[in-house]
Amino acid sequence: MCTALWRTADSDPGSLPSWAADELVPALQGNPGVRAATVHVESADPAHSALRHGGGRDGRLLAGLVSVWRDSYQDAPELEQLLVTAPAAERASYLVSESVPQPYGDVMTWAAGEPSPGLSIVTLLDKPEGADEKVFFHYWHELHRITTAECHPFASYVRNEVVRALTDGAPRYRGIVTEASPDVRDFLDLHRFYVSGGDIDQLRANQRRVVEETSHFIDYATIQVAPMVETVVRRLSPTSP
Repeated sequence: MCTALWRTADSDPGSLPSWAADELVPALQGNPGVRAATVHVESADPAHSALRHGGGRDGRLLAGLVSVWRDSYQDAPELEQLLVTAPAAERASYLVSESVPQPYGDVMTWAAGEPSPGLSIVTLLDKPEGADEKVFFHYWHELHRITTAECHPFASYVRNEVVRALTDGAPRYRGIVTEASPDVRDFLDLHRFYVSGGDIDQLRANQRRVVEETSHFIDYATIQVAPMVETVVRRLSPTSP
């Protein structure tokens, strides 16, 4: 289950990160019903603001994402009660089907429950109006998985397909994606971000490849992208008996 949180443009951007650190993360750590959880809150570093794109209803800004794995999404009343207390202007929860094309693996050398080094990007996306379902999934799941691995330096790439909204009136999204690197320079340096090796022609070629491909499965008019600090509260363990 993924819960997106928005704030108004004129609200304190530090309120949600403080709440998450003081209340949300400890509560998730102490809940035996939570198999795994990851919390994202917007980065406070002004240098990262250029990575933000798009906005929610009434210009609200995507400020957080709470991803929780449980045996059943229906058995989480205490989580819902906690999320109600979040200092956010709007929240919406979604049941999702998660794929991890690029897991951290041995790259994750820091302890669960500590903020991850570097930076994460959280993206909420819908498909273009009228786009064929087969084409949508072909470009997103099949082609873009390869492109992401070849044209970006991410150490973690998590792809959530939205099954349905769990919150009445939730904004429509088809995908919730998180991408992370322990080195923030991978996001701030274009040559590193597009794995061009400093070659301007390769940079432009990789940019064209990404834009051309994503145009088939992303509605750019409604996409929301936000730079965030990630905390892997608990890593997922096998779920079979």
